[in-house]
Amino acid sequence: METAGAILLALVLLVCLASLLVGLPGTWGMVLAGGLYAWATGFERIPASTLGIALAAAAAGEVLEYALAVREARRSGASRRGACAALAGAAAGGIAAAPLLAGAGAVLGMLLGAWAGAAAYEWWAGRDVDRAVRSGWGALRGRLWGTMAKGVAGLVILALFLGRLF
Repeated sequence: METAGAILLALVLLVCLASLLVGLPGTWGMVLAGGLYAWATGFERIPASTLGIALAAAAAGEVLEYALAVREARRSGASRRGACAALAGAAAGGIAAAPLLAGAGAVLGMLLGAWAGAAAYEWWAGRDVDRAVRSGWGALRGRLWGTMAKGVAGLVILALFLGRLF
């Protein structure tokens, strides 16, 4: 029975890791799943210290994702609201494009959504088209770097938990 629970946890962790590609907070899902498993098994295989490290990795991933996305958008000329529009556009694009290309469209949708969100807001706010497009490209780059940073955090969490299970 314990092996079945470990395999189920591993599958949930992989699904949560994949959800990062559409901009969902999969690292928090990983921590929650690991915490539930640890609690259900009396913290024998996954101790509280491992949960604490996983929690810190999830928090670091979130902070890096947001900071990198906003920094690149702002560096390319986007306003604060334009950077926020890029974040909203990335989430909407990732979710909307998820069914395309067997789920791989989510990544493309997220990146294009970030570009479109920043560019559309800056153009709507009266910036010239060149600045709006530059802002969009910065938002796309930032979202790419941010997602990669959060993915690394997710891989750290996955390795922590799987290392304790198997």
